[in-house]
Amino acid sequence: VHCIDRSLEIMGLPIIEQSRFDLETGSEAYYSVSVNACALKRLTVQIEEKHPAGRLFDIDVIDTCGKPVSRTEISSPPRRCLVCSNEGAACARSEAHTPQEIQAAIDKIADMISAR
Repeated sequence: VHCIDRSLEIMGLPIIEQSRFDLETGSEAYYSVSVNACALKRLTVQIEEKHPAGRLFDIDVIDTCGKPVSRTEISSPPRRCLVCSNEGAACARSEAHTPQEIQAAIDKIADMISAR
């Protein structure tokens, strides 16, 4: 979440409200930011694709009407699977990979980050 904070700061986008939770399923953070939802989605896609841990993030953007902003709305390609690099949603739907394969891919990314 620190990369999100820093990215918003660099873009000059003040955080109106923020909540963070460490849950059994992982960490979650909620932000309220005064910016066009599509512009924010472009920023979050950059974080997901460029930050070393970005592949592990799932950053959703919800507009002021409560509607999620999709990658297709900003002409961005779908997220890739952590295991095989095919379209992630298709692998998830078909349960193409075992939980052990997914965990191994996550561990590999985490190991690369900690080695830096």
